[in-house]
Amino acid sequence: MTHRIHYPTGSSRHYFDEADALAAGIHGGLFGVLPLDKTTFAANMSVTELGAGLSVRSVKTSSAVAIRSEIIAQKPSITYMLPSLLGGVSIFDGKEMGSLDIVSRTTGQTPTLRTFGPNEIGVIAVERDVMERAVGSLTGKSNANALITPASYRMEPGRYVRLQALHRAAGMLLDHYQQSELIIERLPALQVIRDEMLAVLAVGLAEAPGKADHLASQQQTRSMARIDRYLDENRESLTGLQDLCLGTGFPLRTVEAIIRRHTGMPALVYLRRRRLAFVRAALLRPRQDATVTTTAIRYGFWHLGRFSNYYKNVYCELPSATLARSLGRPNGSR
Repeated sequence: MTHRIHYPTGSSRHYFDEADALAAGIHGGLFGVLPLDKTTFAANMSVTELGAGLSVRSVKTSSAVAIRSEIIAQKPSITYMLPSLLGGVSIFDGKEMGSLDIVSRTTGQTPTLRTFGPNEIGVIAVERDVMERAVGSLTGKSNANALITPASYRMEPGRYVRLQALHRAAGMLLDHYQQSELIIERLPALQVIRDEMLAVLAVGLAEAPGKADHLASQQQTRSMARIDRYLDENRESLTGLQDLCLGTGFPLRTVEAIIRRHTGMPALVYLRRRRLAFVRAALLRPRQDATVTTTAIRYGFWHLGRFSNYYKNVYCELPSATLARSLGRPNGSR
């Protein structure tokens, strides 16, 4: 399920035990989160506002996930993402990203991210005019490499470590101050972190090997967003891959290639995982007369034994247990 939440919001920290709750909690656009590991889902998110036009966020998950998004902002902004703060590799818009990589995206773009285990995703959202002033004053250039979007960068290791430390310091302020205290006029540390973070970004990215995304890659990312949007809008009428191909206008070979590149899953498996997520969301917020059978059938699962196995493998509990908990009934009660 995706949700619309406008940027910016105040500094805060949140903990989640459901993927949909995390999707709802991430601000800055429309988001969907799909768990990929056969384990209990857990995540936390921190948001630190560093004064007008600059926000630092961190999303840490306990297991592999696929995250889809559509970036929305009230003012023209650039979002710089650090896909793998814990090290390791992730797949961002179909490309492998390591622990020194940074990607830039802007309003209206639709990035996707797949992780392969516990991971922390760092985000630095900067209003464009704020970044342009920083780039101009610090590099003497008005159209520097740091302003290219969508693009990917490989920052010099020392600068990246410094940027990572500043990102972590911004999040750690939440451990020591109340939300009402985290305003730049009352806490000089916010101004110090803000100024140095803008400097590291502006100078580090201006000097980093940067590469704008190819038009073909941008088109594939938009096509993946079109597939996900169709799934969201037709969740109760999906019948299979043929329906998905007809609805999006893409032939099966194209659907298969796009989904596999962005999620690492065959199209049929991804479609099933999305339908399981729709069932999960419905069971977590059920009508009083809801049953597992009617809910499963509503989202296209006609073989209930297989459905229960699929569901348990993904969510570590039977669908009847989810429904019973949501309705406040004894576990497993119908």
